[in-house]
Amino acid sequence: MIDRLTHSMQALQRLMKAQEVTANNIANLNTPGFKSDKLFYHSFIEQLNGEASSVVRPQQTINMAQGNFESTENPFDLAIEGEGFFKLELDGQELLTRNGRFRLNADGFLVNDEGANVIGENGPVSVPILHEQSGTAETEQRIEISKNGTVFVNDEKIDKIELARVEHLPGLERHAAGYYTAPPGLEVLKDSESAVLQGFFESGNVDPLQEMVAMMNHAGMFEAQQKVMLTTDELLSRATNTIARF
Repeated sequence: MIDRLTHSMQALQRLMKAQEVTANNIANLNTPGFKSDKLFYHSFIEQLNGEASSVVRPQQTINMAQGNFESTENPFDLAIEGEGFFKLELDGQELLTRNGRFRLNADGFLVNDEGANVIGENGPVSVPILHEQSGTAETEQRIEISKNGTVFVNDEKIDKIELARVEHLPGLERHAAGYYTAPPGLEVLKDSESAVLQGFFESGNVDPLQEMVAMMNHAGMFEAQQKVMLTTDELLSRATNTIARF
């Protein structure tokens, strides 16, 4: 019966982890470029006090499936068609992201909402101001970003946004919602195959229906395991009281 309690406790711990992953996916349902997490279980044999026992542990991986493209007609909203990532620099750290909702800051640099610089061939991408004064007339400048990431202002090349790729996508580590870092040993390479789409952003790839069903299933299984533990505890109490009579 002690084994039954141990197994139920382990099951509850795994269900709590699964519910945590599901809740985080749902919380980032509307986060551009967000990639949902998937949980699977790895079973292996472990030696404990000289005896072999089966152990099941949860393993978490990132679902890198591409999300839908949303049109905004904003020239600084960018999406990637393919497996590439935008490279960002924030406080000296290099980040990778699929979230291409960018803007120009006061200094004319292309940044994201957190102020991280978008990296190009020449370092942080700098774009001239959108309007320049010519006497009393204000002339609007055309900002065009080609599919290979080249940034043009009035047909003049300014820079080229550098896309990155990694050979082993599951090896990426999540830095924050929608942002990733490459751990030591995982090489970040230039990506010349993916395409940049101007005026679009990639929505997250979370399937809300699937996540809600998973959440309800986890809750049901959690309740079932709690009942198993209560029943086992009652049986143990009865057995203890019975033995105490003799």
